[in-house]
Amino acid sequence: MSDEVDERRAHLRAIAITSATALAGVAAALGSEMVTSGMSPENAAGATNAQLVVLAAVVVQLPVYHVVYEEWGGAKDVLYVAFMTFIMWFVTWGVILTSDANLV
Repeated sequence: MSDEVDERRAHLRAIAITSATALAGVAAALGSEMVTSGMSPENAAGATNAQLVVLAAVVVQLPVYHVVYEEWGGAKDVLYVAFMTFIMWFVTWGVILTSDANLV
């Protein structure tokens, strides 16, 4: 029974972290759009400020997960959070830039 509970806890942890990193990536893309509002898509794509937004999104998440989860902090966990946040930011911000959407 204990193994079943541990498996379920690990599964719920994975779902929560994946969901949070995906939402953080989308929020970072919206933040990047706000930072680069008024720029052409070509200039916005290379703006350092927009890239710093996604870096900040990753850096903010790491201490939160360290506090919330007991088994946290390995290199695999950190790389997973960074990768998932970056990928969601990249895809979402790419869609925003190519659609000429004015969200701000």
